[in-house]
Amino acid sequence: GLEEKIRIIDSVFNVEAPTEDDPWGIIYPELKSLEKGIFVIADKWLIFNLAQRLGISDAANNLDLGSGRGDVVFTLALFGGRVTGVEYDLKLALLSEQLKAKLQGRGVDTQRVEFIKGDFLEIDFSKFDFIFYHMNGTYEPGQQELAQKVLRELTEGAKFVIFHIPGTPYSK
Repeated sequence: GLEEKIRIIDSVFNVEAPTEDDPWGIIYPELKSLEKGIFVIADKWLIFNLAQRLGISDAANNLDLGSGRGDVVFTLALFGGRVTGVEYDLKLALLSEQLKAKLQGRGVDTQRVEFIKGDFLEIDFSKFDFIFYHMNGTYEPGQQELAQKVLRELTEGAKFVIFHIPGTPYSK
């Protein structure tokens, strides 16, 4: 089932991008200095439970803001909808594409997954049913602009999901 697919995603991530055991970037030092913000790993099980409670279906068009290596994107893809991840940092954008390639053919549908290297403030939010944002407290200068964009572009019935896990060891 879906739980087994999350285990597959975890196993691929742990082999290809072992940052869970390396929060300070000793093995993977390039994640310590990013173009914008910091790299924080989203909890796939938290996202899985959120997606179930929100009733995300195969008809949903989902967006992950600051998608990093794709934890949220690949977890949401398990529910069958289209998922777009937007990541500003080139290193993370390339890593997410590499992980997508590694997940192909391993029981995880990557056909409906798309990654965009760019600024999520330039994406049209009106095209999405669910927008996920892992608010880690480092994007303070853009919080007001993001809030205004959500109010302007979120369509009726769409959901903007903000999640945050305080005290994460993955911040600088």
